[in-house]
Amino acid sequence: MKHNLLKLILLYGVAMLVGTTIITGCNGIKGAPKVTQSDTGQAALETYVPPGKLDGKYLVSLNKTGKDGQHLNVGPMQSKSLQLIDISGPKMKLLYDAFTDPETHFAQIIPANKLNPIEVYPKAENKNPKAIWDPKEAKIVSNGKNVEVYMTAVMSNFAPNTIEMNKGDKVTMYITNIQQEQDESHGFAIDEYNMNVVIEPGETKTVEFTANKQGVFPFYCTVFCSPLYEEMQGNLLVKGSNSAMSVK
Repeated sequence: MKHNLLKLILLYGVAMLVGTTIITGCNGIKGAPKVTQSDTGQAALETYVPPGKLDGKYLVSLNKTGKDGQHLNVGPMQSKSLQLIDISGPKMKLLYDAFTDPETHFAQIIPANKLNPIEVYPKAENKNPKAIWDPKEAKIVSNGKNVEVYMTAVMSNFAPNTIEMNKGDKVTMYITNIQQEQDESHGFAIDEYNMNVVIEPGETKTVEFTANKQGVFPFYCTVFCSPLYEEMQGNLLVKGSNSAMSVK
């Protein structure tokens, strides 16, 4: 049972059964067939099946009003109910009952055999001319007020890990996650510049900003990639026009 539930993708909002069954809540669509909610539910539920073939054996019921006493009452905002129901037989069977907070807005079920996600972007398919694949190729290129940073991200370091520029420079960073292993995404964040991007394995991301704040600003990985991921960091040094600041 748990294995089957893990195969379902549940997103809040409109409840759909592979785009064919929509749960409309208590106010439903006139003329739609009525079904009875499980014993844990409070209200009658209506479903509307558009023209076409029904695909699947399960239905997600998003219940706005949660007054059945199953949850701990901790204030005016009541928990809402999300239920997974087996509709393959003559009677509905409740398989999973959970609470959502604060609202039940959207849910969608997709059979696992219809999913074919990308797990790693192959290096051979990365056609970005700014991508580099060896930390030894990392570099900073300054041309007047324009600065280009060619960076690699790999467990667990950035190269270069120190970036110097002058205040007012326009910065373009090309960050390539050079790993080709599954689930080895990396993040790149600079808090003071309100920046946070995720670079998937084999992907190159371009980040642009103007260095309008003077000082030393740490950048770091925001995705857990290894036990050493907290060491995946560096410094952005933004110097004033007459500054002699440096980072060792």
